[in-house]
Amino acid sequence: MCCPRWALLLLCCIVDLTSSRPIPDDRSAEASVEETRHRRQIFFGGPPPFGPPRMGPLPPQPFPPPPFGYHGHLMRPPYFPPPLPPVVPPIGPMPAPVMMPPPQPMPTIVFGPQQLEPLEPEEPAPLPQPIPRPRPTPAPRPPRPTFSSSTFLSHPEVKKFIAEISRHTTAFNKPNQGYDRVLLLMQRYFTRRSRTRTEYDGTLIRPTIFGSNDELVANRKITGNLFENDMALTVPQMLIASRSPGGRYRRKIIADSTHHWRGARIPYYFGSADRSWQQRIRNALDYFERETCLRFVEDSRAEDFIYFLRGSGCFSAIGKLGGSQPISIGTGCESLGIISHEVGHSLGFVHEQERPERDYYVRINLQYAIPGTEGNFDKRPPGALIDLGIPYDLGSVMHYASTAFAYESLRHTVDPVDTKYRSTVGNRVAPSFTDIKQINHLYCSDRCTTTVNTCQNGGYPDPNNCTRCKCPQGLAGSTCTDLEYAICGGELQATFSWQELNHSVSGQCYWRISAYPGGRVRFQVTDVFFKCGPTCEEFIEIKYLADMQVTGFRLCCYPEGGTILSRGPYILVIIRAVAPSRFALRYISEGGTEIAVSPHQSFESVWGNWNAWSECSERCGACGVRLRRRTCAGRLCKQQFETQSQQCNMRACEPGATLRLARTGRVLRRGLRRSINDHASEWCCERYVTRNGWCYPVA
Repeated sequence: MCCPRWALLLLCCIVDLTSSRPIPDDRSAEASVEETRHRRQIFFGGPPPFGPPRMGPLPPQPFPPPPFGYHGHLMRPPYFPPPLPPVVPPIGPMPAPVMMPPPQPMPTIVFGPQQLEPLEPEEPAPLPQPIPRPRPTPAPRPPRPTFSSSTFLSHPEVKKFIAEISRHTTAFNKPNQGYDRVLLLMQRYFTRRSRTRTEYDGTLIRPTIFGSNDELVANRKITGNLFENDMALTVPQMLIASRSPGGRYRRKIIADSTHHWRGARIPYYFGSADRSWQQRIRNALDYFERETCLRFVEDSRAEDFIYFLRGSGCFSAIGKLGGSQPISIGTGCESLGIISHEVGHSLGFVHEQERPERDYYVRINLQYAIPGTEGNFDKRPPGALIDLGIPYDLGSVMHYASTAFAYESLRHTVDPVDTKYRSTVGNRVAPSFTDIKQINHLYCSDRCTTTVNTCQNGGYPDPNNCTRCKCPQGLAGSTCTDLEYAICGGELQATFSWQELNHSVSGQCYWRISAYPGGRVRFQVTDVFFKCGPTCEEFIEIKYLADMQVTGFRLCCYPEGGTILSRGPYILVIIRAVAPSRFALRYISEGGTEIAVSPHQSFESVWGNWNAWSECSERCGACGVRLRRRTCAGRLCKQQFETQSQQCNMRACEPGATLRLARTGRVLRRGLRRSINDHASEWCCERYVTRNGWCYPVA
């Protein structure tokens, strides 16, 4: 039996190991070598010394002959013919198929006296049909809300408000046009728009007060009875607003021309005898008269007029309704910004954030709104408004604040895309430049038709004086390219190294920081100390966009982190402060070509803005005078103050009235040649004539 090779190899290793053991001291090395040789001879076989000789290298093999012979002689390879194909035997004729006999009718089988009918062939069994998959059960729809007047319209506070607003509004006294019907339509609309699908109850809407000075604060108890907090819509207007919520529309002015006031004369009447309250409203109306071509005339006998009442909050009708229509200026509504906001509604303006392009400027976060108020953030349906071609303005006096209808102070329901404008939206200081521009485009577009518009930076011909430009705030001059004068400010040149502007101010100031030609200004606000509030009333405003007619971002509480690069060649820094305030910013020119200019140019003499008009000295007959004053600052002022006077209270005095001068106590005024006692008809002071109850200057 042959031993496997691996066993031999193992045995060889064992022999090597035993041969390598240490040599004892009593034996010689030669004896050990001889013993090892003897063991290997026994294992491998006989001679030579340790078995047969090993196989040496193989002898060299001859090279094969080349395929075509040696010595370069070509030899053709032998030719073998290709094999022939195999012979296939022919196929014989195919056998005829076996034909089945045609089916024969079944024979009739007779069992006794009964004869059976022949059997019919059975029909094949139907194929199995696929089992239909069960359709998923749709989610149950929320129950359709039912509207009960007992829960909302029958509430005592709601009834009181309906009576208050209907008493002074002609439109709500028409058949089927009452304000209770408006509230029913509004209830259905807000219920449909609510994310909770619960029945709307305006008496439960109580917005939280976050320190803003706007109409939402004054209307806290009645905001649920008004559309978008301060708009008293009619039935047709409510029907239009409730169609296609969220749809796009044109711009900001209602499109129905019947709701626009004819001409520039707007009559009004006061429903309260409080002189201080009346004067605040007159100051706001005077602001519109200075900035626009509109003229507000106190006349309750006009066919259509605005009725100012001291109601339960701040609200207004939208556009001209016909007859008497209300503007409520209640407690907390007497500021210039809020009165201007409500007057804007009566002129036909809606809120700024309803414009179709608003999503490029603000984000509407309905998840932060009080449940039931979601409908206040909708856009108007198509065709409801007209386009005046004026850009969106986050600083408009018609814009919501960032926390409008929010349930927490840190939740922004109307959040600007550029978060630097969070303290700008909700402005109730005064109408912005774009607000006034829209009024002039709507009501005064026929005033300066022959004047060439050379105004720049968004300016336009002043409808009160077509030879000059009406410029955005901070700019002035014949073409709106100069810096507006103020008690402080100036022109600053940014260089290629950082510079700082630190100032402690109280008043109104303007700075313009310009980059080198072809460059832009990079700046950073490092310190701000003004009266703090959610919407800034005293602030530093920076216009850094290319369009200077829109409001810049305003800061009053905290500086804006990081550097900002202007969109144009310069920035405008505007300061408005009543209390002592301060600010600091640094700036540098990024890009452009360096030029040799003076780094700072200050004004040698600057006239400040005119303050508000004083109260009229007389109550009627164009006999009274009101005054205003402005201050000059600088070392080259020739006088410190300048005063202007103006005739006021142009309504004719009633028959039989006696007018005694406020200053001298006499009954004569301005060269009157006779006493003004015992007049049998309406009268005016000298140099004025009576016409339709008003005093007009003698031509």
